[in-house]
Amino acid sequence: MAELVIISTFYAFILLYRLLKFSVILLYRVVFFILKVLANIFAWSLMFPRTKYSGDWEPPQPEDNSYYEEHEHEYKYYRPQQKVKTESCYDVLGVSADDDLVTIKKVYRSLSKIYHPDVNQSKLAEEKFKKITDAWEQIQKNRV
Repeated sequence: MAELVIISTFYAFILLYRLLKFSVILLYRVVFFILKVLANIFAWSLMFPRTKYSGDWEPPQPEDNSYYEEHEHEYKYYRPQQKVKTESCYDVLGVSADDDLVTIKKVYRSLSKIYHPDVNQSKLAEEKFKKITDAWEQIQKNRV
């Protein structure tokens, strides 16, 4: 009878050991998976750091045409046409002209919260805020 108790206790310890080993491995794999997912999300955010409403707005830079100016006679007919970019009020706010005034007002308010000089201290944000405010005033004048 004592042998049976010893053997059953031995098997219970083996079962407990295997259960503990399985739970540790499972916990390790779950933690590793979570860290892997977080690393992928972090890497994705590094690939695309600036979104439309990220707060870091940069004005478009003019193209460098110094090469074409030096060799004007060679590229007389092949010089690419410069496109003049004029942003309409709707493009500044990122809405279409077909949207109703309530939707445009919501977008204006959300953008003004992001780019307001009290919230965002950068110079570029201040310029963007002025553009947003001017665009909203023009839309209000045109819609009334």
